[in-house]
Amino acid sequence: MNYILKEKLDELKSKLKRLEIGGRKEIARRLEEAKKLGDLSENSEYTTAREDQERNERKIIELDNIIKNALIITTPISTNSIGIGSSVDVSIDGKKEVFWIVGSQDSNPTQGEVSNQSPIGVALLGHKAGDVIEVKIPRGIKVIKILKIN
Repeated sequence: MNYILKEKLDELKSKLKRLEIGGRKEIARRLEEAKKLGDLSENSEYTTAREDQERNERKIIELDNIIKNALIITTPISTNSIGIGSSVDVSIDGKKEVFWIVGSQDSNPTQGEVSNQSPIGVALLGHKAGDVIEVKIPRGIKVIKILKIN
């Protein structure tokens, strides 16, 4: 399941449509132009267009899969424990931070949007205000105190 914000899902649907319609049309045009140049075995324009076609089709499949398996994040009903969509005030090394637990498609750690699949996101899920947890991150172990679930 891909947890995702509605806005991000709409953005992915739009991108998928552009790849399916515009991307395919442009690549088909390039392939036709390259075929006119002659021998396809030594035609770099044709080879490049085919590679672009393969990349485009892989991206279409990837986006289609994300969209089909998307579960839109809504505001959690409960503020008793942390779930996807929760905003959480925490203290890390005495410094207050605010995290919003989002799906991996929406994560932006510099903005405090933490993926539910990241080490911190996984560690926070299910915990309550007042809990103190240890999280192993690439730079070591961090002790996080959960101050408030918004």
